[in-house]
Amino acid sequence: MMLTLRPDVIDADERARVRAALDAAGWQPRDLADRYRLAVSTLDDPLIERLVALAASVAGAPLSRHGHEWLRLVHGDYQLMKGDGLERPSEPHVELIADVSAAATGEAEIFYSDGRVVPQLPGAVAVLKRDATLVRWQRHLSLRVGDAAVYRLRLTLLRE
Repeated sequence: MMLTLRPDVIDADERARVRAALDAAGWQPRDLADRYRLAVSTLDDPLIERLVALAASVAGAPLSRHGHEWLRLVHGDYQLMKGDGLERPSEPHVELIADVSAAATGEAEIFYSDGRVVPQLPGAVAVLKRDATLVRWQRHLSLRVGDAAVYRLRLTLLRE
């Protein structure tokens, strides 16, 4: 299974623009105790198409959007493996994670069941191939993060 992490793909100005657009559009809470606690948005932003092209380049194959979701995590938020099982497609797919946060928290890493880890790194984009057996969870944000927020795009792509 491939994992490609590219730092500095999204510059600070574009990250700030996206965060402002997301906050203006509003967030929906998602809270189910044994699965996750976070906020989500399905805002369609122009950055997404650029990232689809990047993922296709990394995967070496044409890809189409299956779905996307913006996530905002603050102190106490998390996603457990059980929550991932409800959301991911059952067929093999490519997942792109883009971090548009203002700053790194040192927390909120994404862990995959095969041992791969995606750090919380503003401006970075991770692209990985997933199958039905691979699950993920996101480390919770502790008190150490204060009022910081993690903003991420999770983009699910299928081979054309």
